[in-house]
Amino acid sequence: MDMKSTFESMVEDHGHWMLLRKAVLNKPCSCVGREGTILETCGLCNGSGHAYVDHLVRARRTKMIDSVQMTTDIGLVATPRWHFYLPANTQPTHKDWIIEIELSPTDQQPIYPIKAETYYNVTDVESMRELSGVLAFWDVQTEKSNWNV
Repeated sequence: MDMKSTFESMVEDHGHWMLLRKAVLNKPCSCVGREGTILETCGLCNGSGHAYVDHLVRARRTKMIDSVQMTTDIGLVATPRWHFYLPANTQPTHKDWIIEIELSPTDQQPIYPIKAETYYNVTDVESMRELSGVLAFWDVQTEKSNWNV
């Protein structure tokens, strides 16, 4: 079994549904003014100036304590990060967001209308490849964040 098939099987057995909110880089958000000014509190683009399209994807999430450590008044603090493993066809970028959504407690399928529960800002994206170079899946590192809604 190749790495891509192994990943797809793992996600089928142990993954869950979520949204990949992809930035549309050549289309500005409706909040962008004629002079290029961006509304930083915009609920549509979260102050990025980009339009977004949501894609329902099945993926796997793991919590990692591999983040940057900061020294504070109370001592050394490490903020946890989450790794999301996304299918090869999703092509995530650092301008995208991952959103965990409400799922049915009985069958873990999305509940419609879709309700966002947790937002994650993409901080890094790595392509995970077979020895042959074929893309198997994406490792997307994130940190919890807020969306201005």
